[in-house]
Amino acid sequence: MSWFSAPKKAVVGAAEQHEAARGHLDAELEYLRVVLNVAARRLERAGLLPGRGGGGDPFTRAPAPDPLEVDAIEDAARHRDALTARLVRDGFEPPLSRLVRRLGLDEDDRRFLVVALASELAADFRGLFALFDPRGRDVPTVATALSALVPPARWVAVRQRLDPLAPLGRYRLVENEAGEIPGLHDPLRPSLRLLRFASGEVGLDPALAQRAQLIASTATRLPRIATRDDPAPRLVACLALPPPAQPPLLVVRGPVGVGRARLVEDVAHRRGQATLVVDLTDLAGSPPEAVTRVLAEAIREARLQDALLVLRGYAELVAPEMRGEDDPRPHTSNSGRVLSLALSDVLADHPHAVALTVPSGFDAAPELRRPVLVVDVALPDPVATEALWSQYLPSALTAGLRSDALAAAFRSSPGEVEAVSREAVRRATIEHCPIDLDMVRDLVKGARRHRLRDIATLVERAYTWDDLIARPEVKAQLDELVARHRNRRVVMEGWGLARRFGEAVGISALFEGPPGTGKTMAASVVARELGLDLFQVDLSKVMSKWVGETEKHLATLFDEAERAHALILFDEADSLFAKRTEVKDSHDRSANLKVNYLLQRIEHFSGIAVLTTNLPENFDEALARRVSVRVHFPKPDEALRRTLWASMLDTLPGARSEADLEQLAHTFELSGGLIRNAVLRAAYMAAARGVDVDYALLEIAARIELRHQHMLMRGDPMKDLVERYPMRRGS
Repeated sequence: MSWFSAPKKAVVGAAEQHEAARGHLDAELEYLRVVLNVAARRLERAGLLPGRGGGGDPFTRAPAPDPLEVDAIEDAARHRDALTARLVRDGFEPPLSRLVRRLGLDEDDRRFLVVALASELAADFRGLFALFDPRGRDVPTVATALSALVPPARWVAVRQRLDPLAPLGRYRLVENEAGEIPGLHDPLRPSLRLLRFASGEVGLDPALAQRAQLIASTATRLPRIATRDDPAPRLVACLALPPPAQPPLLVVRGPVGVGRARLVEDVAHRRGQATLVVDLTDLAGSPPEAVTRVLAEAIREARLQDALLVLRGYAELVAPEMRGEDDPRPHTSNSGRVLSLALSDVLADHPHAVALTVPSGFDAAPELRRPVLVVDVALPDPVATEALWSQYLPSALTAGLRSDALAAAFRSSPGEVEAVSREAVRRATIEHCPIDLDMVRDLVKGARRHRLRDIATLVERAYTWDDLIARPEVKAQLDELVARHRNRRVVMEGWGLARRFGEAVGISALFEGPPGTGKTMAASVVARELGLDLFQVDLSKVMSKWVGETEKHLATLFDEAERAHALILFDEADSLFAKRTEVKDSHDRSANLKVNYLLQRIEHFSGIAVLTTNLPENFDEALARRVSVRVHFPKPDEALRRTLWASMLDTLPGARSEADLEQLAHTFELSGGLIRNAVLRAAYMAAARGVDVDYALLEIAARIELRHQHMLMRGDPMKDLVERYPMRRGS
């Protein structure tokens, strides 16, 4: 099709748009065809046409065209421009014009693009190009484009448009294998992306599609559920600032699944833009040129699609600790530096904002020549969580399960709600059963546990209130802790205290007392009562000698515990929450920063954090006002010790009188943990010797425990054991 037969019907469907794009491209090629024919005739008249045996310096000594040739060129230009104007009036911008406008190209760039495309789109151009090449090659060259389209006085300046760092090279529109400014007789080859886009294939580049997702501004998706302090309006206002305000780099930070990319998508949608999400995680260890190429292609596609670019995986490249321990992807020490330099390069003249989505605790934003705006995205508040469950779980399958009950039971991220709901619907459909609270609870816990296992241990023991033998005042304080969690929504949302104290007013408890007084068991009882998993923090995996690493591990711990709806237990917590000291060196400063961070996070932690200690005087004073419930576990008195002995001995063989239990409780001032150890020791002794667990054996076991605790005792319990209960060997 030539420009004389350009489409006349309305440009509405995909077929009509493709036809209009090719019609416009044919008009561009027709103009180039006329210009090249005129240039060839001029050179031939002067005997300077290289392909016809001409010599000398044809590009500077060519004669001027005659008036008829000038009229032919102007006529072709008028037809091309008239077609372009008509298509625009019909609401269709030709792809080549759109590419030039959105990538900020100039008219010289446009000329190079048309020359590069010509031999790939029309066979007759090969003969024309052969006329201009001294070696008779039928491909367009830099010299052909310059001699036919640019006055000689501008050749040097125009050649700079082919620099690899100029738009044509940086956006990979014109291929240049040499990697530098091409010579005069080097060929101009169009990239596959240029060829497809100019021909009307204006969707996402297939070469980038394997790592990218394009979400159109008109995409039909479930609405995003916004929290009370939604940052989207502020971001829309920030991106709407007119020049000379420089567009920012948005660092959108938050837990996995919290909706970081969805927030940016919402902002773009409000601005009438598409969203292009590009995953960079597999670039770890790649050479700099590969990183730069992918980023340049991402920027090019974002501009071509009028999309707000979202880069995912930057933190995982820069900081390997942000990945899971089982992540096999390579990492090199300079990955972060390579990526920062590449970003700085390709964003140098990008006129739009770009967003990085990073996990919580990441604060190493790249240093670019543009403002950086950090946005923290928190887990949804209870009202938003309820709306999420209503949105994703179909009421027809839930058998009366209320979304407010789900919101009270699980404070989930949007991604988790969507994934769990999808799996619940699948399971209910296959098993022909309704979705109930137990099914959702199993799915939620299964989805969350594996991430916390990296830094905490799941405590499987499920103690009940009956197992916990403690003083009434201790149980009363534990009841208060349970009631705080259960009534949080009533107090904070129903009574409006959230507006005064903030959404995330954490619930924390300090269990203090001597070893073995039931602190860990009490935490297990509370977790069971509330239906929470109990994770005991592994301090060896949290603490790090490197500055800032401990804080990053703690950020992961708190984020995952919030998502896992878990009770986290810090045993011997005084090692983490130690008193801040006067700063005398870098170690003091690092330790103080760690405590500052902990105090801040525990105050705003939306779950339950239980800290246990034997040495409460070692805690920082600022912790006192942040602790919701402070429970003192004293050593048991004689009456409580008797109850402990009786409860632990009720299933063991042997006759024990009330007087025996009274005597054990009166004689040995042991904590519950030490009584447990003594009973267990006596049971193993009895089993090995084939005897019952009687008072004498229990008395010996208790005295051994006293000796292990460096307490005063009478006689040698091991000697008494040997004399009174000889070991049976060989049985």
